[in-house]
Amino acid sequence: MSLIADEARPAGRPWMKHWLLAAGIYNLLWGSLTVLVPSWLFVLTGLEQPRYPFLWQCVGMIVGVYGVGYLAAATNPLRHWPIVLVGLLGKVFGPIGYVSGVIRGDVPTAFGVTLPTNDLLWWIPFTMILLAARREALASSRSNSNRSQASESTLPSSGRAALWLAPLLLAVALGTSQAEEVLPRTPLWKATPPVGMLTNDEASTPADENAFITVHLPEQPNGAAAVICPGGGYGGLVVDGEGHGIASWLCAHGIAGIVLEYRLPHGRTEVPLLDAARALRTVRHHATDWRIDPARVGIIGFSAGGHLAATTTTLFAGGEEGAVDPVERQSSRPDFAILIYPVIDMGETAHAGSRKNLFGSHLSDDVVRRFSPHLQVTAEAPPAFLAHAVDDTVVPIAHSELFYDAYREHGLPALLLRLPDGGHGLNGYKGPSWDAWQSGAITWLRDRGMIPAL
Repeated sequence: MSLIADEARPAGRPWMKHWLLAAGIYNLLWGSLTVLVPSWLFVLTGLEQPRYPFLWQCVGMIVGVYGVGYLAAATNPLRHWPIVLVGLLGKVFGPIGYVSGVIRGDVPTAFGVTLPTNDLLWWIPFTMILLAARREALASSRSNSNRSQASESTLPSSGRAALWLAPLLLAVALGTSQAEEVLPRTPLWKATPPVGMLTNDEASTPADENAFITVHLPEQPNGAAAVICPGGGYGGLVVDGEGHGIASWLCAHGIAGIVLEYRLPHGRTEVPLLDAARALRTVRHHATDWRIDPARVGIIGFSAGGHLAATTTTLFAGGEEGAVDPVERQSSRPDFAILIYPVIDMGETAHAGSRKNLFGSHLSDDVVRRFSPHLQVTAEAPPAFLAHAVDDTVVPIAHSELFYDAYREHGLPALLLRLPDGGHGLNGYKGPSWDAWQSGAITWLRDRGMIPAL
């Protein structure tokens, strides 16, 4: 006797069906949203943006698959047992994606522990429910084996619609996310990248290491451009929220945004500065091709990236006229600097993680002083805009105040926007304080003549 031919009704007791439907809808929505907007969970929790959004899209697909499995089980586990099985397998293999994300640096360690645990906590009770539902459906199908063929179609129309709609929704979400333009990452150095003077005996350089830039050009350029330095404590790079997201915002105002994925120092103190200087020179070298005014090229930095931007603002150099490499003939002086919750002091009040990653375990007072940009301000430094939340406990606002005060002492134009709240990261790149610094920076750029007035 065929079990599928003898099925008589949806699986299990009503409470089982309701639980399975709830699980299916929850996981389907969670998975679809992750595929479509892979950074939504990070924004919601205020954490840093994911470094590899595509990995999160894959995780979202897995979540959606076992969401479909739950929906299939809720309607009829016997008829749709292959879908249910695939869904359960997805629930088992889902944690592998999280662990892989932790290893690659895309997923915070906390997520790599809590999300797989959440998966298993979901998997165990719902697997029990699935088994109980299957037993009841099997018993029901046997007891009703003599019913007419009219009773064979046990899947309600709403259940059939959900099963067809689920993969369609995931496909549409994935197609929408992949339709977004993927800009190329261009190596910054054509030859072996320099490392500068090594101040740490433990420093090492990977053989295939390079820095990269991603160039975002506006549809209606006004000639201004900015090199964007993401944060990450010199131990990583937050390239979405403090990189590509900023480039998109700049492009909306006619400003080219060049996201710099600078090399991490690992105790090689000069390396990020060399990359930032090279990026500024590269932008000026391509000014004609990218429709940029070489006299309106600035730098923007966040957190440790703000330290890099501030250091570049004070330790710049002119171009070498006779250089063989035409890029090196350009100046590395930015025409303006925008520093958002930056690390400034590398002395007693330094951010411990940034200091450790930049200097390593061995450092001298001279090196600390050189890389504390408030101590390196000169009359040639470009105008600076700073924004910092007064409740930032990770990198206190005192850092921005040091740099601002140094500018004022030298009679240089500077503006410090003291934001009332938001902490470090400004509520995960959203909210009134985030909006305030962006609108304030655009106004400041207009007032400085870097972009056209309205």
